[in-house]
Amino acid sequence: NDGFYMNFKKNHLRDTMSVCGIAIACILIQGANCYVPVSRSTFTNPFVQRTTNNNRSKSSLSKSILTAANLSQQEDDTTVDVQPMLFNGPTLPLELEPVAGATLSELGLDICIAPSTIAPSQLGLYIRVAENTESVTLPEMTLLCGYSREGTFESSPKNSGDKTVGFIIPSSQTAVFYERQLMSVMDALEYAAVTNGNGSCGLFGHEMYQQQQQDSGDDYDVDIVVQDDTDIERYYVPEMVNRVLSEEEVKAEDAFSIQNFGQYSNDLAFDVNDPPTNENDYASRSAQNNILQLVWRMEYKPDEGGGINCLVPSWPVTVLSQDVMFVNTEEFMEVGTHYGWRYWDQQNLH
Repeated sequence: NDGFYMNFKKNHLRDTMSVCGIAIACILIQGANCYVPVSRSTFTNPFVQRTTNNNRSKSSLSKSILTAANLSQQEDDTTVDVQPMLFNGPTLPLELEPVAGATLSELGLDICIAPSTIAPSQLGLYIRVAENTESVTLPEMTLLCGYSREGTFESSPKNSGDKTVGFIIPSSQTAVFYERQLMSVMDALEYAAVTNGNGSCGLFGHEMYQQQQQDSGDDYDVDIVVQDDTDIERYYVPEMVNRVLSEEEVKAEDAFSIQNFGQYSNDLAFDVNDPPTNENDYASRSAQNNILQLVWRMEYKPDEGGGINCLVPSWPVTVLSQDVMFVNTEEFMEVGTHYGWRYWDQQNLH
């Protein structure tokens, strides 16, 4: 059910799309020319609210394994009523046509790839409300698409392009996706250690240290430290976006799929004609304009001699970074991903 379609007209988009949609979670910032995940202490409820064109409100519960309740560090039941962001991104001009797209029927959205409004000569990622729906409200961490199913891991982010994703886990509470479940990386490690029989499991490219909690008896915190080894292939380079596609490839039916749409999302916080002046300015613009982030999918790799059993990254996927309401029923609007000030600072573009 990849649901990819090539060279269709915008007016006929809804007649030619297929189905895809589930929900997962993560949070991400951008490091040295690559994205780096950070921790989340709480996650929002997994409800999708949809208003149809006959004014009947629908609410469907996402799969229970994706609620991420086990990642909450709050000790009470206090909740904060936060209003979703009303999304209003750059509109796809009428003279520009999508090159691929799909309908996420479980989410009530159409998603497509088309020429970007903010990145000259590049493609961008666009969303609009699906047919027979007036508005859609989705929670933070809702999965939209894959980031890039095809790619390679490299030992350095240099010359890897601005879409390179670094596998850097800064905390035991960083969210990952393992065995079709969303959990903290610490829970994933414990789960892998138990289910694979030998009681131990490491984390690729990282070292872990136990620290006893103060006044907690036998309870321990686990510190995760990135290994200082330049030979570790921790940087994921998407196959398609970091090279120029030929005209034949763009027209090919298998050139795009819902598994690799996410890599075409640009950073809407940065405008070459009006760049942010400092890190705070960038952070403010990103919070207002970017609604996407990434999460790592993990796999278990058994000891093949001379090493240890460990969890390794497979590929990243694209999710919402905050609660969002979509009301754009006619026009596609471009959605953006937070790259981080450090990336733009290193590009000397500000």
